[in-house]
Parts: sequence; C-alpha cells; structure tokens
Amino acid sequence: MEEPWLRCQGSSCLDGWLNSQGLGLTYYSVFMRTEKGPEVQRFATLDELTQANIETIARIENAAHEARSTSDVVAGFIGKVCGQIGFVLTQATFIVAWIAWNSYAVSGGLRPDPPPFTYLGLFLGAEAIFLSSFVLISQNRQQHVADRRNHLDLQINMLAEQETSQMLSMLKHIMRHLDMPETPGINVLNEPTNPERMAEQLGEALSPTTQDELAED
Repeated sequence: MEEPWLRCQGSSCLDGWLNSQGLGLTYYSVFMRTEKGPEVQRFATLDELTQANIETIARIENAAHEARSTSDVVAGFIGKVCGQIGFVLTQATFIVAWIAWNSYAVSGGLRPDPPPFTYLGLFLGAEAIFLSSFVLISQNRQQHVADRRNHLDLQINMLAEQETSQMLSMLKHIMRHLDMPETPGINVLNEPTNPERMAEQLGEALSPTTQDELAED
C-alpha cells in the first residue's frame, strides 16, 4: 500500500500532510523519556527544547553523583579541600612555624623535633602517601564517569547515523515521487555505516607513534 505522503502532489500538499502528522515546522517534536514513560513532547521554541535537554543531562549527572560510594565521597571531599590555595598556604605556614620553633626555641625541652626534623619529615611523608591515594581514587572515579559519557556519546552518534540514513531513504522516495533528480552521492550516504570497518581504517591510517600519543592523551 502506498504511503499517504507519497500521494501528495506539490510542496503544499506535503506540508499539509506533515503538519497533520505533527511533523510541521511550527514547533519542535521530540521523542523523550518522562516520568510517565517514553512519549513525544512538543516545544514551541528552541529555548524550551534546549531547557528540556539540559534537564535531561542534569538528571544523568545527578544519578551518577548519587551512585558514588563512601570512598568516592571521602576522596572527592579531601581532594576538593586539598586542591585549594588555602590548604597550600596553611601547609606552608605550619612547616615554617614548626622549623622556626624547633630551631630557635630558648629552652631545649620545648623543641619536640630538633633538626633534622625527623617528626616533620615523617608527617609530611605519610601525608603525601595518603593524599596521593585519595587523588588516585578521585581520578579513577572521574575516569569511570568519562568512560560512561564516551559510551553514551557513541550510542547517540550511532543512533543519529541510523536515523539520518532512514531520513535519506525517505528523501529519496519523496524526490522520486516528485520527479526530482537525485543528489549525487545520496546512494552512498544512504548505506549503513560500519563502525568496525571505520575503526580498522582509522587504525591503518594512524602511525604507531600517533596511536601512542593518542593513548597517552
């Protein structure tokens, strides 16, 4: 059975059919997931559509934030505190005061750590070990979140490519129905993209040195 939009003659008929199907250009129709489930939502302006996208991203970020373990929360808090200039100044002030007190105190009994400041070196060494561990935990968490975002981007890009191929196929039918010449190269673009083949071609094109540099980045 022939599709209704293929029976249209002229652009006005096609526009009318698109508007009747909720696909006109007077508003934005987007398939989104809501609290009630997946549904098509309509937005009168681009600002409304952008705001809806921002809210979706915020929900994803909040879900990832709430999924943090106790160790991730503690490591993130310590990394946030120690990563501020106030912590550096406090640390420097403490070290200078400790060295000055243990070097110039009048009474030897008031010098708990005389030169070469063994206790100070022990404290700073232990602090460096713990801070490095917390930084690594925080970095691992950030890398995990970044990997999830990259996978999400890949999924969205693959879906966008599949949707674009489907739209090109529909466009070919419309152009054929309206006796319009096909755009050169549309048949090539209409072919489904093979991600595995693209990855192989990319690996063959990049030199080993370039691949190592990208892996380091």
